[in-house]
Amino acid sequence: MAESDLEAAFLFHLRTLAPALEQCAAREYRFHPRRRWRFDFAWPPERVALECDGGQWAPRGGRHNTDQDREKLNEAARLGWRVLRFSSAMLSQDPAGCMDVLREALAVEMNSAGGGNIHGRGGSAWKNGMPPCWPGSSC
Repeated sequence: MAESDLEAAFLFHLRTLAPALEQCAAREYRFHPRRRWRFDFAWPPERVALECDGGQWAPRGGRHNTDQDREKLNEAARLGWRVLRFSSAMLSQDPAGCMDVLREALAVEMNSAGGGNIHGRGGSAWKNGMPPCWPGSSC
C-alpha cells in the first residue's frame, strides 16, 4: 500500500521524537483473522494501534467518518486493541504531545496490575521498563 503524506509525517515524528518505538512498530498491520483491515501502525504485543486520519475537511468527514471505518474500529476493540487516531492538525501542531500519548498507551501494558497485561494474557512483553525492541532489550 502507498504511504500517505500524513503517514509519512507521523513516521518522521516517530523517528525523530521516539526512535525506539519505531523499531517495534509494524506497518500496515493486518489485525483481523478474516477481514483485510489494516492499521497504519501497530505494536502487536501490546495491542496498541495508530491510525493517521486525513481528510477531515473532506465532504462528510472523508473516509474515516464512515460506517465501514466504525465497523473496523469496533471490531478492533472487540479483539482487545486500543486504537489511537491522530489528525494532520494534531501531528503538525503538537507532534511531541502525540508521541507522549503513544508512549503512555504502550506503557499501560507495563503498568497493569499483577505484572500481567490488561487483556489477561499473562506477563507483559515489556522488560525493565522498555518495550521488547528497544536497545538493550532481548529482541
